[in-house]
Amino acid sequence: MVSMKEGCESPLSSWDSEPENDISPKESLQDTNLEGNSLDVEENNHFVGVENIDDGFSWEVDNRSYDELLKKFIEKEEELRVSNLKLQLSEQEIVKLEVQAENREIQINDVCEKLELKEEELNEKKKLLKEEIFKLKNQIKENENQLDLNKEELKKKTAKLDTHVPKIFDKIRNVTEQLEAAHKKLKISTDEVEVLRKELGIKSSMTNQLQC
Repeated sequence: MVSMKEGCESPLSSWDSEPENDISPKESLQDTNLEGNSLDVEENNHFVGVENIDDGFSWEVDNRSYDELLKKFIEKEEELRVSNLKLQLSEQEIVKLEVQAENREIQINDVCEKLELKEEELNEKKKLLKEEIFKLKNQIKENENQLDLNKEELKKKTAKLDTHVPKIFDKIRNVTEQLEAAHKKLKISTDEVEVLRKELGIKSSMTNQLQC
């Protein structure tokens, strides 16, 4: 099983590993100022024309008025202010995102730790379950062996009964016949006793009469 820890790398680790090519806010502001100044210089170059007259240089001021130059300067200054404001907002958003990323990283680390604990718990349960299954299999095998022994013993007892039952029935039949014969003899003896009793009674009566 692949460990949960392998899939729980920090989402910020890739950021940390990247080359630090980010430009600081101060450098961005300086670059913006330099860019604005370069634009002003470039525009001033458009405003001032250079002509070669004889052996020297002559500078000719552009036809644009001072008000137009001031207006252009104010517009550039406003653009720079807006750019700086956007830069500040972007920096604030970056800080906010970094805080959210750190919080998310903490949450992910907590989840990874919980998953690792769950994985260890599951592995322990699997180990115990395998041991329990092994014990149950051994117990089932022992029970099957005991059942086979019981079946074999039952077969032996059944075979003995099969041989003994007819003999027992024969004995019962013989005893029954003997009882019937004895009952007949007893009845005959009872009849004989009754006859003898009657004869004795008659003889007793005759003896009494003779004595009188």
